[in-house]
Amino acid sequence: MSLRSNKLLLFLGKAIALVILVAVAWTYISPAYNHLLVSLGNKIAPSGVTLELEQRTIYFYHHTPEGTDKAWIFSWALHFGLILVIALIGATPGLKLTQRLKFTALAFGLLFVIHVVAIWIMARLMGSSVVMNKNPVFNLLVTVGCDLFPVVIWGGLSLKYWFPQGLAREPELPGRGSHKKKIRRSK
Repeated sequence: MSLRSNKLLLFLGKAIALVILVAVAWTYISPAYNHLLVSLGNKIAPSGVTLELEQRTIYFYHHTPEGTDKAWIFSWALHFGLILVIALIGATPGLKLTQRLKFTALAFGLLFVIHVVAIWIMARLMGSSVVMNKNPVFNLLVTVGCDLFPVVIWGGLSLKYWFPQGLAREPELPGRGSHKKKIRRSK
């Protein structure tokens, strides 16, 4: 096996182990995180929309004179990206501990902002009487915002550790460029 293959297999093994460990730890952290999201969500939600947390589900209620509409999102659908990005940063080869901690804090902060924006958009959709759980914009938001952004954030933070020579470098051909010819100029 090549060195790159070994490096990739080691990364995958670490990432899988870290996803499991971070997910277990997250079960203890997520209730406080959910309460924070719901608290902020209630402050930025349009009038007539309230958010409530029941166990691991965030409920959106739209109160109208005709009654109350209800939609929900399972909080782990939002959180999985946090777990994934922390595991990916933790498994990235070549990162020093201080860099891992900085990247984790930055990624966590970016994803927290994305989660708050997602809650705000969901509350706005709920306030517009759109059937949120069947809305393609909602589904795209959850899929792209909460599942793809963590990978993009990790990729942006760790690209130089995967490709220290850069991406645009052309490979050297055997026999070419491996030695320099000295050219003598006559005076």
